[in-house]
Amino acid sequence: MNESISYCIRHDILKDVLLKNRSEVRHMLLTEFDEKKFAKSMWKEGHESGYTEGRESILEILDAINRGNDTVEKLTALGYDAKTAQEVLEKK
Repeated sequence: MNESISYCIRHDILKDVLLKNRSEVRHMLLTEFDEKKFAKSMWKEGHESGYTEGRESILEILDAINRGNDTVEKLTALGYDAKTAQEVLEKK
């Protein structure tokens, strides 16, 4: 934590505040930081991002299939490997 505060001071990030209140900032970070809450929020953010990206990919693929662009090459261009693309086409 001390290294992080020093880094911020060296790179002029909240430098004035950290120089004046270094010990208070350190104490606040030590007493207020909730590692479990932080980890949960990071997981949630990653989960939501992955869900959105996956949903968008699926919608692109379905759109391509509905337009009749259902060749293995076009599905692989959308991110599917050849085997999965073939399986998608066989289920159609």
